Amino acid sequence: MRGRVCAALAAVLMTTVVVLPAPFSAQAADSPLGAVHDLLDAIEEERLDDLDGLVCEERQAAIRDRFDVTAGLPAGIDLETIAGAIDLLITGRTVELIEQTGERAEVRVGGRVSALVDAALVRELAELWLGVLGAEVEPEQIDDLADQFTEQLETGSPIADDVTVTREGPTWLVCDDIVVGQEAVAEGDAGGGMCAYMTIAELNAIDEERGGAGFDSYARSSWDEETGLCTYDEGEGGFGSIELGRFESPFEEFLAALTTGTDVMVDGRRAYLAGNDLFVELEDGILYVNAPAKGMPDGEIDYLAMPTGVAELVLSRIDG
Repeated sequence: MRGRVCAALAAVLMTTVVVLPAPFSAQAADSPLGAVHDLLDAIEEERLDDLDGLVCEERQAAIRDRFDVTAGLPAGIDLETIAGAIDLLITGRTVELIEQTGERAEVRVGGRVSALVDAALVRELAELWLGVLGAEVEPEQIDDLADQFTEQLETGSPIADDVTVTREGPTWLVCDDIVVGQEAVAEGDAGGGMCAYMTIAELNAIDEERGGAGFDSYARSSWDEETGLCTYDEGEGGFGSIELGRFESPFEEFLAALTTGTDVMVDGRRAYLAGNDLFVELEDGILYVNAPAKGMPDGEIDYLAMPTGVAELVLSRIDG
């Protein structure tokens, strides 16, 4: 039950904040990309009370419904208190024009929505939620659940969708929903698992930041439950790929079995690089990244740049 409660409360907190009223005067977007950026700004700044000038009238209710789950909150929770205790963040934002024909455009949106929360508020919500469910727990258990809720909120949910934007007069408006969470994972063929910790857009941003690999952009991800690996690749006919996994083997035992490679540090943690394979120590296992090497301007090959970039992002989101 704990896992279901944790996910449910995290979803409530992640989405409640964006529907609280706040003064807002929309600026008319003069491009499809500008329209999507304006809506993402409004989500991040908690000002979706008035969507005129941002979203087509027929889609405004869908956008609000995407984030509004206040009906599921326990009685006695003050929504204004929630608004003051939660800061919504959209990180790794990518907004890319796919196609534009006349008054209509398709825009690809990526990133991750997460939240910074007040610890005391999360504990109060955990206690209220458990009370509604009729569960009896000790104070230490409430604290434990609150910690889990906080971690989920700060880890956040991926955004991955292609949205329709249309022009009405001089103004471009978003005329679509924006997919987040597990639906966004499904959009990218991720299927869950480790793929939930990094979006395709975030991977492409890391790749570009670190000089590219000479490949096309990564286009899809797939989760293999049997191997425990998430694979990101370029789609049909592509060449470049990255694998991401988390294993339960103790790091010390794992090191003892290796004969070639180099000891390195990643985000303050012990790690081991063997060719394109990077293994990072966790409290309860190993984070594994296989990524292509980077060619440097001086002709040298950097095997650590890309897997380190991936590992640093994922480490910021997992426990251990």
